Amino acid sequence: MPPRDRKDKNDESQPTLQEIIDRLGRRAECDILVGEALPDRNFDNHTIIVSDRDTYYSVHRDHILEAEPVGPARFRFFIRPRSAIWRASRTNPDGSQYLLAMEMFEPPKMLLLPGDPDAGTAQDQQKLSAGRTIEGAAKVFSGACTGGDVYPNNCAHFLSNAFIQAGFAGLGSSHSCINARCSTSARRPIRAREMRCWFEAMAITTGGAVQRNTGFWAVFQLDESAYWGGHAVIIDSDNWKYYGTGWYSAWDQHSFQW
Repeated sequence: MPPRDRKDKNDESQPTLQEIIDRLGRRAECDILVGEALPDRNFDNHTIIVSDRDTYYSVHRDHILEAEPVGPARFRFFIRPRSAIWRASRTNPDGSQYLLAMEMFEPPKMLLLPGDPDAGTAQDQQKLSAGRTIEGAAKVFSGACTGGDVYPNNCAHFLSNAFIQAGFAGLGSSHSCINARCSTSARRPIRAREMRCWFEAMAITTGGAVQRNTGFWAVFQLDESAYWGGHAVIIDSDNWKYYGTGWYSAWDQHSFQW
């Protein structure tokens, strides 16, 4: 039977030939992703599409024009042309840890709680001692990268810049902990989990939540249900000031001192 160009009165669910042609025309212009989907807890109104064990994508849900089943729990997604699609891949395929591009995802809004440290100011920094120490890094922290670039999340980016400026030159060159660096000539580390690895390599003393009057600490804060990438920061526990892009006291605390 030849295809009909209009619907049968008794089958309102059957598309017309023109509707099929129009749909296929729209699909031809789309980007296509195939995988399982779940809500993105980092980007509001985004959907995560997991294509395989090493790669996932984040797309604004309004930019997903169609989704057709291709197997159990898997779909073929047709994405609006020229949509922003974020891609995250595991960079150590022989290892067990996924190193996701969390610098591309904005962190949760910071909410300081009673008893939390205050952000250190330029006046506070003038009182600190310079040197190749955690205190020295706090003194030169500027909330910027020497290379001038900015990501949605810059906690590790700007903190690593301060440590390198304080004299920790090894962090600026090849290091087993660091896999991702900014794209400028400064080549600053940009992932908080990788900064934690470096903190661990440097540490003489480790702990949990920092207690007052115990000196300067490098701190990694983590709540995977809120933000998988975690947060890296410095605290001056003697003056109860932090140096970094924020402070998340409600998250698990991992502290390092050397």
